[in-house]
Formats: sequence, C-alpha cells, structure tokens
Amino acid sequence: MKGNAVSIAIYAFVIFLFYFILSNIFKFAQIDVNLFQVSFSKVYFLFAFSSLAMLGILFVVGIKNKDNIGYTFMLLTFIKLFGTYFFGKDIVQGPNVILSEKWTYITLFFLFLVFETAFTIYLLSNKDEIED
Repeated sequence: MKGNAVSIAIYAFVIFLFYFILSNIFKFAQIDVNLFQVSFSKVYFLFAFSSLAMLGILFVVGIKNKDNIGYTFMLLTFIKLFGTYFFGKDIVQGPNVILSEKWTYITLFFLFLVFETAFTIYLLSNKDEIED
C-alpha cells in the first residue's frame, strides 16, 4: 500500500512537471494562451484533478476488490470522456476557437489517458502487492 501511495505522489509530481514544460513550450512557440476561451491552467488542472481522483478511486477499489480494477478503469474513463466532452464542447466544436486551443485540449485528454492507463497497468501487474 505504501508503494502505491508513493506512486500516486510521483504521478502528481509528473503532472505538475509537464504543466511547467508545456507552459514553457507555449512561451517558446509564442502561442498566446490568453486568447484561449478557457485558460490553459484551468483546463490542465481540471484534467489533473480528475485524473488524480480517478487514480485514487482505482487505488481504493484495488484494496477492496483487486479483480475489479479493470472494470472500474473502463467505467471511470467512460465517465471522464463524456464529462470532458461536455465541458469542452465549445472548445472542440466552436466556430471561433483557435486551432492551437483545440489541439491543446485534445492532446491533454490523451496525455492524461496515457498516464492513467500506465498507472492502471501498474496496479494490475502488482495486484498481490496492493493489500500489503
């Protein structure tokens, strides 16, 4: 259990490290994120918070019933997909949206999906260690 809590802490650190890197990439590429409909910080931290909450739920499910981690991951990913679509519908489908904002939103969704999948694979591969 201690190792998985450390893994979540490392995951949180990586999330904030990527925020710092992406912010600097925008500055270097001279992309004005102030023109975005929804600020980059809000979108990034929405994804970060939902991802950390999802991983926390997966961790708790793994402690209670380790055989349901995969099903819970699929359900939470489905819920997150629709939640992020409804939150960002104007960003993805809006007529007056900057192309870089659309790509940023979609890229962040898939970036966090990759992180969540990797963490879920870690939990599934260490099923026996979750209860320790």
